[in-house]
Amino acid sequence: MSFWQHPAEEFLAQRLDVGVNSADEEPDDAMPVEPGPLELWAVGDRVLRSRLRGVGAAEVRELERARGALPPPPLGDRQLAAIGTRVDRLVDVSAPLRTGPAQTLAVDAALAGGLRVLGAVGGVHGDVLLTVTYSRVRPKQRLRAWVELLALTATRHDRPWRAVVVGRGDDDPDVTVVTLGPVGAEDARAALADLVRLRAHGCCGPLPVPVGTGAGYAEARSRGRDPGSARVAAESAWASSYRRDGEDVDAAHALIWGEAASLTVLEDWTASPGLLGDAHRDEPTDFGRLARTIWQPLLDAERTVVR
Repeated sequence: MSFWQHPAEEFLAQRLDVGVNSADEEPDDAMPVEPGPLELWAVGDRVLRSRLRGVGAAEVRELERARGALPPPPLGDRQLAAIGTRVDRLVDVSAPLRTGPAQTLAVDAALAGGLRVLGAVGGVHGDVLLTVTYSRVRPKQRLRAWVELLALTATRHDRPWRAVVVGRGDDDPDVTVVTLGPVGAEDARAALADLVRLRAHGCCGPLPVPVGTGAGYAEARSRGRDPGSARVAAESAWASSYRRDGEDVDAAHALIWGEAASLTVLEDWTASPGLLGDAHRDEPTDFGRLARTIWQPLLDAERTVVR
């Protein structure tokens, strides 16, 4: 799971024993005046976790005020009210899916060649693997839910498992609901085997497949766009601009591919013989074939609704 959340970081850790996390900074004991996006996200995430555990909205507000992470009233109260409105929407939309207490189920998926995937999947409500996040739904959350769904389906193929990710929409107060599956047992084993095989390769040599960049390319191709248009979508996720950071500035990517590397560096990668099989031969680059090998099964099983 950790590999597919960030393949480059996992390669550096597994193969080279290199970490790229920055050193912890000394905590700031100054009174907060204008929290940044990360600080506000952390508050929202805490509020959501508390509400999903059954803590009332009024009690959560008092707890957050006591933490001191937000400015004093009235500014802090306005920020907390805005966070509370978003959290209320996430709680309400996910309520029909949260049937009974969440379960954690063991997985033991037998794959071809004697491989087994062992572990556990949490957040299971009935036939649904549920993720509720204060973040906007991005490729990383979708890919994590997909791996969990494949592992559970390959282990317990007697039920029509679905994975559902509920998160904030691009516009407040929209909520995005992504549903994956159900997937047939054989299809689940085949897709999981591909991810396991690619992971083994990616822990020995870096795979040029940043999560957002690979998803951008594969999604464009899945919608029928030509490779040139799909490349534009991939570059939008990879390359930084004056308005936002792309995946090219990620510390692990910069260490492996170079500072401010262009997408061409990823496209110049050549897969070792047999790594990508016979699928997606119509792609002009091995980067494109790799992205579609990872993402196409997920895209075929995915439905997205904005509420």
